[in-house]
Amino acid sequence: MSKAVKVNELYYRILDEMQERFEYLEDTVRNSEYFNTKYNEKSWGKRMSMRLRLTSPATTKLIDISDEIEEAEDETNKIKTFEAIRESDSVQRAMTDLHRRSKLLSNFAIMNSTGFIKIVKKYDKAFPSRKGEFKEITSNGFICNDGKDVSSLSDKMERQFAKWFCDGNITEARSLLLPKKGDGLDMDWSQLRLGYRLGMCSVLALWVAWDCVWGMLKDGHTTIGGRTAFPVFRACGGLLLVHWFWGVSVYVWNRYRINYIFLFDFDPRIVQTPVMIFEDATDETLVFLLLMLLYYKSGAHDIPDIIPPGGYPFLLVLFTVKRLIFPLKVRVPLWQAIGKAVLAPIFKPTFFQTYVADIFTSMVKVFQDIVWTSCFFISGDFLIFERDGAINKEPKNWHQTFWYRNICIPIICLLPLLIRFNQCLRRYVDTGKRNPNLFNAAKYALSQTVTLFGAFHPLYMIHVAQKADMSQDDTIIVIAETGRSLFDYFWLGLFVSSSLYSYFWDVRMDWGLGRLDNRLLGTRLMFPNQNWYYVVMVVDLFLR
Repeated sequence: MSKAVKVNELYYRILDEMQERFEYLEDTVRNSEYFNTKYNEKSWGKRMSMRLRLTSPATTKLIDISDEIEEAEDETNKIKTFEAIRESDSVQRAMTDLHRRSKLLSNFAIMNSTGFIKIVKKYDKAFPSRKGEFKEITSNGFICNDGKDVSSLSDKMERQFAKWFCDGNITEARSLLLPKKGDGLDMDWSQLRLGYRLGMCSVLALWVAWDCVWGMLKDGHTTIGGRTAFPVFRACGGLLLVHWFWGVSVYVWNRYRINYIFLFDFDPRIVQTPVMIFEDATDETLVFLLLMLLYYKSGAHDIPDIIPPGGYPFLLVLFTVKRLIFPLKVRVPLWQAIGKAVLAPIFKPTFFQTYVADIFTSMVKVFQDIVWTSCFFISGDFLIFERDGAINKEPKNWHQTFWYRNICIPIICLLPLLIRFNQCLRRYVDTGKRNPNLFNAAKYALSQTVTLFGAFHPLYMIHVAQKADMSQDDTIIVIAETGRSLFDYFWLGLFVSSSLYSYFWDVRMDWGLGRLDNRLLGTRLMFPNQNWYYVVMVVDLFLR
């Protein structure tokens, strides 16, 4: 009930504002000196309608001004004529904008009225014992009066616009009040700004590729990938790619009318459009490429050593952290979802939290680079000056230590899989359905086993080699070598089994494809081109 009251308050507040603006426009026309002294209301409307019927806006203004100037007797009348024409243009544009807002408010009223009625009907079906509890909402006119007030105001605007500018022709007035591309009232510069920034990114990317890659190869030196702080750029670049991919996903969902806002339970007030997401990602890409170029130039001594070369990746990390936190109204819900996904056994996972955890399973390398970046800055290695292969102090070998290679990195590899494993178990506890929850949990358990074997495989190899070296008996050496081979075969079989299991789950369970009775496709297809489904199934197999 409180939601319905808020909708009504918003509706009537905007309606009152629009009524006040319309009354102000009426008073402006009535009090106009040009309107009252030289023409009556009917003749003023005729003259304005002549101006509107001309096709070219520029031609309209020139012809109209010339006609009015010829009738003006002195300089004072000429000035008044210009002011009157400018005033009529202002009134016309204000009326057009106000009429369009009234149509949007009418749509708002109809959608909310219909939505609340459907919700109440669904509630009555789900809880028959409480049927009729919200009967007041379904009564006629409770929600925004079904938009009747704003529709009446809109009709009044059309009649007045026809009286002023169309010689009383309502049909002509409505056609003029409809939104048109290029009429100046719906000008949107966002795509132009995005294209300009993308052009800057393209030029900067070519510059970075030329200097950091080709220039180094031509001179026989190592590329930027061999530089000390490159994993820092790789970590921030991975997060940047996630941002770009999110924009592409939102664009595709909007393009094919997939209501992701409803599926993810987003707040529509803070959802960004694809263009807004691409603008943010483009700005971040500009900063990323610029700092990468400065890092290379500093190490190659093409710019003064004002700060250590590691200072540029440090600035990039600060900028990335800022973008992960701000704007707060957009980032706070994301971090709340991430927190609840990590604590899956405690919180019941939503669809969006499951989606986030699925993305995490594909970001293991990014997470490893983030850990490497943290250690790189905490150890102070970013303060080392690199001068033609020489350094002012030796870096710490923290990345070669046991705790980093055999404890920290395996945990990072296991954590996303563990999150999804816990979510599947929690779903099983909440729903009591073994299929698909337990089978999905088995998939992630198998993937965790592969990761553990891969992490501790080097330790086993070292143990076997030491055992063979300590023994002088040929029999023990043969046993050791045989054990090594069996271990490799077991690990490889486990790896292939996990990959095929995951591939089957992707195609059959997650995507609903692979059905023999439907040409290996699903029963419902969201995208019109069926060939893309076959391409994705083949590509996913190789990626797995």
